[in-house]
Amino acid sequence: MEVYKTLKLAIKRADIGIIHRIFARCCILFHGSSKTKYTFLSLYMTWLTGTPAAGRELQRAILANGLVNPRGAEDSWFEMDRLNEFFNLQMKTLMATRHTSSIDVATLFRTTALTASYCTDLKESIEQAFGEHTNSAHTEKDVSDDVRNLAFQIYCSGSVDKRKEGRDSPFQPPDVVSRGCALLGNGVARFSKLIVHGQWAGDDLHDSPGLNSTPIGVLDDFVTKEPEENEVEYGNVDDLI
Repeated sequence: MEVYKTLKLAIKRADIGIIHRIFARCCILFHGSSKTKYTFLSLYMTWLTGTPAAGRELQRAILANGLVNPRGAEDSWFEMDRLNEFFNLQMKTLMATRHTSSIDVATLFRTTALTASYCTDLKESIEQAFGEHTNSAHTEKDVSDDVRNLAFQIYCSGSVDKRKEGRDSPFQPPDVVSRGCALLGNGVARFSKLIVHGQWAGDDLHDSPGLNSTPIGVLDDFVTKEPEENEVEYGNVDDLI
């Protein structure tokens, strides 16, 4: 919890120095909790930002470019990954509202992905010109009644009792820190073999989920491929409006 709270505050304030220090702790915690994908990412970020694998300027650039701040306030920074999730939600909404039988998902994705930012700027310009504003903020539900009803049901169930001798439970939480420290040596050695020295085999590459990614060439072909004869060919952005 301490690491999570520290990382959350560091991201909110864009303190890349603290974020850099937390990567090493994440390596231990993820090793101990058997989170292989996050273990690889933690080792990879530690290697990039904490070793001579990258210069000092590049290290700071990597850390800084992982955060965004659309609002511009001092405490409104958040992760680039969250911004990507917002973009994915926008794409899903556009696909759900504009999908027709004559336009497949690939064509729709190419057009909406390339014009989403332009349409957002156009919307803001129209609202400023006509003096209208559409509030897109999510309305938070008042949960006070739900909390009260839940507390009342728990009280009526009799599960909330004061027990002087405590409550017995067979569950024992795992010591992820000790386990992570014990596994960290082998994890670092394997990471160095796979990434630093580039001596991975086919099976090693398949067993490492952090290494499995879509080649950029595939994405480039998907976004920029030429339209078929029965598809609509689009020109510049103005032709789409």
